Amino acid sequence: MKWRHFFLGAGAGFAAAYLWKIRSGKNFFGAEKALRKAKAALQKDGKITGSWIVSIPEVWASETENAAVYRGGITQIRGGKPVTYEFLADAKTGDLLKLEEIDP
Repeated sequence: MKWRHFFLGAGAGFAAAYLWKIRSGKNFFGAEKALRKAKAALQKDGKITGSWIVSIPEVWASETENAAVYRGGITQIRGGKPVTYEFLADAKTGDLLKLEEIDP
């Protein structure tokens, strides 16, 4: 066996694996990072007392597209009372796609 054939094959394998990873869409923003980003967006409006996030992305079908999202929630003190929000964060960028207040 010639070594150059071995290295060419190994290089082609690594390149194919890298391209597969990029094309498969598995380059997700971390769930914890998305939660920190959501908390930072709401923190200026009041103290955050609790938060949660589901670390496995799910598919969210909007009117224009399908997106991989993280689902989470934040509890915040506003006007002396706790207010709970549920949110959807884009799994690829961490941006908030949807934020709604939950009735107690």
